[in-house]
Amino acid sequence: MHPKIGFHTGSNCNCGGIEKYWQSNKDNGIPFGLYSAAGGGIAAIDGPKYGADWIIYRNVDEHDYVPYTVQPTAELARKYWDQFIAALPPEVRENKAIWLEIFNEPSKEPKDAERVFEWLWYLAQCAMEDGRKLCGPGWASGTPEPSAWKTLWAEKWLQLCAELRGQFAVTIHEYSYDAADIRYNLGYHLGRFRFIHEACDSWGITRPTIFVTECGWTLDNMPEPEQAMTDIDFIAKLYNGYENIKFAFLWTLVSGGDKVSLAGRLNAAIPAVTEYMKTELPDTKDPVLVLDISKWQHPIKPAVMKQKGVDGIIPRLSYGTWEDERVREYVPALREAAVTVPLGYHYYHPFQGWREQYDTMTKVMRDLGIKRLAVDLEDTTFTKGLLEDGDDEIDLEVLRRDNLESVSGTESLLQTVQPKLVADVKAFMEQLEIDFPAPKGWEGPWHGIYTNLNYWSTIMGSPAWGSRYFLWLAAWTTATRPIVPRPWTRWTLWQHSSSGVGKDHGVGSARVDLNRFNGDMLSWVPWANVDNLPEEPTTPVEEELFEFAIERSSFDVEPGKILLEEIVAAGYQAVTTQLTTVLRDKFYTMQLGVNAKTGQEKLWYYVGVDFANIKTYSPTVAPPPPPPPVVPPVPEPAKNYITNWSFEGGHTDGETGQVPNEWDVEYDSYAGGMANPFDPDQVHSRFVKPETNVKRRVDIPANEQSTYILDGDKTFKMFCRGAFRARMTQVVTNLGEGTYQLVVPVFVDAVMRYDGPAKVWADDPRSCLVRVKYNNGEIALGSPAPWKGYIYRGNGEQWFALQPGSTNYVMTTFYHKGGDAKIVFHVMMPFALKSNGVFIDAVELHKVTPPAPPPATPPTTPKYDLRPAFKPVQSAQGAYGPFMVLQHNDGRTEDVQYYVRGAHTFLIKNRNYEHIIVSELTDGIFRDEDTSQSDATFYRLREPNGGVHRWLPNHMAIGEVYKRVARVTQYKKENCAAIATYDDTTYAKLVEHRSVADYAGRKVCNVVTILFGKNPSTIDNTWFEKHVYALGDPKADGRTDIRGLVEYQSATQHSYLVDVPAGRDNMTYKIVCE
Repeated sequence: MHPKIGFHTGSNCNCGGIEKYWQSNKDNGIPFGLYSAAGGGIAAIDGPKYGADWIIYRNVDEHDYVPYTVQPTAELARKYWDQFIAALPPEVRENKAIWLEIFNEPSKEPKDAERVFEWLWYLAQCAMEDGRKLCGPGWASGTPEPSAWKTLWAEKWLQLCAELRGQFAVTIHEYSYDAADIRYNLGYHLGRFRFIHEACDSWGITRPTIFVTECGWTLDNMPEPEQAMTDIDFIAKLYNGYENIKFAFLWTLVSGGDKVSLAGRLNAAIPAVTEYMKTELPDTKDPVLVLDISKWQHPIKPAVMKQKGVDGIIPRLSYGTWEDERVREYVPALREAAVTVPLGYHYYHPFQGWREQYDTMTKVMRDLGIKRLAVDLEDTTFTKGLLEDGDDEIDLEVLRRDNLESVSGTESLLQTVQPKLVADVKAFMEQLEIDFPAPKGWEGPWHGIYTNLNYWSTIMGSPAWGSRYFLWLAAWTTATRPIVPRPWTRWTLWQHSSSGVGKDHGVGSARVDLNRFNGDMLSWVPWANVDNLPEEPTTPVEEELFEFAIERSSFDVEPGKILLEEIVAAGYQAVTTQLTTVLRDKFYTMQLGVNAKTGQEKLWYYVGVDFANIKTYSPTVAPPPPPPPVVPPVPEPAKNYITNWSFEGGHTDGETGQVPNEWDVEYDSYAGGMANPFDPDQVHSRFVKPETNVKRRVDIPANEQSTYILDGDKTFKMFCRGAFRARMTQVVTNLGEGTYQLVVPVFVDAVMRYDGPAKVWADDPRSCLVRVKYNNGEIALGSPAPWKGYIYRGNGEQWFALQPGSTNYVMTTFYHKGGDAKIVFHVMMPFALKSNGVFIDAVELHKVTPPAPPPATPPTTPKYDLRPAFKPVQSAQGAYGPFMVLQHNDGRTEDVQYYVRGAHTFLIKNRNYEHIIVSELTDGIFRDEDTSQSDATFYRLREPNGGVHRWLPNHMAIGEVYKRVARVTQYKKENCAAIATYDDTTYAKLVEHRSVADYAGRKVCNVVTILFGKNPSTIDNTWFEKHVYALGDPKADGRTDIRGLVEYQSATQHSYLVDVPAGRDNMTYKIVCE
């Protein structure tokens, strides 16, 4: 079998000499693959010309992106597929023998990953109809999570790939992410395909065709030529052990940007790889090489061990009641060099008490963080006097040579079972299992026994309890396999030689023991990687299932399902379809329901196929906090308790750069042990140290000064070229008792790319996350509402998303008992974007006073007719309401006017409009299109079943909450093409009615306030929009009376009515996409 190694090519390719590689393979009959990204001629012309066995093409365009928010259907998949095919170069489109790769490094978030597989399955149906070959989705190295392969849609995609291996295939990317170590995180980076195999094997599915369409070291680096070829040999042997892995393509010959140097260096390797392809590799996988060492192997050289292909080291921790003299030196050095230490071993002395030995050994285990152990049973020192000072074990040959009288007695002992030894070892191992148990979910024995056939059979008597531990067998033989003693049926580790050349394996002794693992490299990795075992989740599984269902809530419910019958029988209304997911290696089916009267949400679910055992879960709602205050506090004009609040008070130089006086700046880094929760395996996403500057007005472009500076002449900037997580702290001393409100204005400068000079703001809600702590306790944010509703909860922390390209006024309120108050503002920007930072200015901490409690609620709660606010004029032919002027908080004013024609109302805003439908025949205020979103786009609202969206009911009472589920579709204005579709669940609550209010210097009648938010139980504090509507005087004429929207507030905008000028011309608007 020849190596399966090729090159990643495409447009702008440094491909000089690649023809010789292709021609050599063709001339020598060596199967090979050709991959091209956006290089249609390479795929369609060179591929057939040189007889490539697999030709793969990827169009580098918008089809790299997965429509995560859109649930695919056969119709939508066909539309997407036809656009995908139409975008191909003609020469590729006409050749149906070419494999088409779709998507590239999609999101690994569980719900996104499941949607990826769903789209792949639907698109495969289109490819089948058209007779084309399809592969995807090009998962990034280290993704997706292993559980993603065990979801319903992943199974369907893998099943399809398994049944039609010549038409559908899985594509993945595998990088080490370390140019100096191709084995870095082996099995999780390179070799991660094992999770595909595990999923297929668990389902009984044939392993599918796999192409590794990007493979190598890092995005822009590789080792020197000699080491590179050594690494390529390792990669080739890794993949050659698996028939279904057809080919791997080294990244990359495509030049440009930060890949120019890499493309040149990889090009220089083409001749060597061409020759290497002629090599015949063995069909068998290379054995895993493990050494066991003790003080006798000093000194050790971990770097040499890695270079010589040592896959693991098992150090001796102790012997008898003594620690190994070198173990505390060995283990840290091995870990520092990233040499795997899967376990330690203890050399057991039969003449010493098991408890004393155990205590010595476990102290070393705990001190060094060793979690697993093998006990070494080979010592024949049954009498203490036979052991000389300084010896680790007795040597019978020495006894014979010195004619000691005790030899014959000792040899007789070697022919009989030693009951005390058997009992002591059993007690030793049972205590070990108690103190160092196997991790939850571990399959098979955790601890082990090292022994040989004669010792175990004759001295130990082959006790049945040995099978509870793995076998590490000493059998120095040239045979292909050793004889396994009872009760075991297989060995896990086999010490096959004691004559390894020490210097060739990185140890100081002349000889070293050589061991094999009973499995290949990819089964060794999860077995041996005990230092990186996942921590047990602390969140109950029901909470995670509930959050999973909440994110997918809609009213598009399938009839006739098992769970739906239970929901209806309980008097609830279903708010999701029947959902499935894999969580903690179990398959769950679930459905969410809500009690229409109380608003209580409840989850119905069952595990696997046990639908006879349906369980329910309702989240525990925390009781409301005790007063004060019961109602939201109202700020009173008072002093700002923050010192140097606008950063005019000078700064000092700190580790991160300029740090404002009275503030401390700290950060968390990967080197300090803080992993990025959104991309823990990616080198470019590791948290690094940010930079901090106190920027002066003169240092900022004139057109950006008002954006970044809110007070005075300075602002504070925290930024980084990579991902970062940092915090700024101030201790306010001797703060009096009371309720305080903290306001932190934050402009988020998160740019994912530049369109010429224009910034294209990041669209991922995780791009900038913040949290606030007060006296080491987490406090929730009152506003703004999290951008896109996103809140990240993890490790006991709660992070709120801020909107890039905007000033977000982060506000929170807390009660202080008096004394010092420590205020900590945290920022996390977990992605390495083109521009990655925040500007902070005008931080305020004010004392607030709660208003007097509202009057008691009357026995009967009146309902208010909201329709006059949306239909200020009654007219079948068409009529205008008053001309109104709104003042915005950024200084702009905006002209607005209502136009009514029959049931249709148009709120006109500078030739754009919101389309509202108010019918006398139906109960509901309906929203259709809104063209004021931007100059280029608009959106339209629909019910999930396709009808016009019911935005509000006609009548609402104070305190009433209304749930809305809208299917939002965004369009381009220029051609009416749909851009994206997603479902959005929100709530509206009527919180206030005033008989009279003052706007624009005149009295406005019947004013109501409506809050809009994502959580009905906390909407009073977590709303993202506040609308104030004037219902008007019922006795007045709507053409002159003020009705409609008079005030609007969001996280970044506050607008209100300031003028109702007379004599203006009526406004006009343009209907889009009629």
